[in-house]
Amino acid sequence: MIQSYAWGSKSAVAWGVFQGAITIVSQGAIVLVVWYGSTLILANDMDTGVLISFMLYSITIAASAAMLASVF
Repeated sequence: MIQSYAWGSKSAVAWGVFQGAITIVSQGAIVLVVWYGSTLILANDMDTGVLISFMLYSITIAASAAMLASVF
């Protein structure tokens, strides 16, 4: 029973570290895209609607890929 608890504890810590890293990377990518898009908007190289639609499409595709990955 102690071995089972130790394995479960290690597994939970590893899963938490993995999920935390994935969350930080994905949120960092979103911040970088918004930052770069806002610099393009301020330079009049892109419209606000283009950035918003790109973000919505990107998030939709990423969420769909994450759901597929969680199944397999």
